[in-house]
Amino acid sequence: RVGLLASLSRDASVVKLYDIQHYSVGVEEQEPAVITRTIDTDSNNNISAFSWHPTHENRIITASYSGKLIDYTVHERITLNWSVTSALVWTHGKKTLQHIDSQHPVYHYLDDIGTTIMKRALNKYGLNAENLAANGEVTNDVKLNNLWTWLDAARNFVNSGTFRLPG
Repeated sequence: RVGLLASLSRDASVVKLYDIQHYSVGVEEQEPAVITRTIDTDSNNNISAFSWHPTHENRIITASYSGKLIDYTVHERITLNWSVTSALVWTHGKKTLQHIDSQHPVYHYLDDIGTTIMKRALNKYGLNAENLAANGEVTNDVKLNNLWTWLDAARNFVNSGTFRLPG
C-alpha cells in the first residue's frame, strides 16, 4: 500500500508500521503526517522475517526463529467523513465501505442535532409570530411544545391588559 512502511528490529517480537500521509493545502505541500503502529506477535517468539501478501494489501505474514508462521490482517485506520448534508461515509484503503444519509433507518439512532434542526427549519419552526403555540407543534418534542404554549399564553396574558410588565 502506498505510504505504509513496515520495519523489523533485531530480536523484536513486533513489526512497526509507519503510516505516512502526504497532503497539500492549495498549491503548497505540507509536512507529511506519520502515525506509528505495531503488529504485536507472540512475545515468546522473536520475528526473523515478514512479508506482505502479494494480492491482499492488508495481510502480512511473519516468521519466527522457531519456524512459526503467522498470518496477520493489518486493519486500516478507518476514516469517517460527515458531509454538511448529514451523509456519513466510511472509507477503507481504496474502497468505500458504507454510505448512509439521513434517510437511512440506522441514522435515527445517531440522534444528530443537525438533521433535527434541518427538519424544524423546513417546517418553519419559530417563524409563526402570531400564534407562538403553533411553533411548538412542528417540533415533535413535548417539552418544546409546552414551552411555546406557555410563551403564547404569557404573551396573550400581557396583551390582555390585566398584567403589566415592570418598567
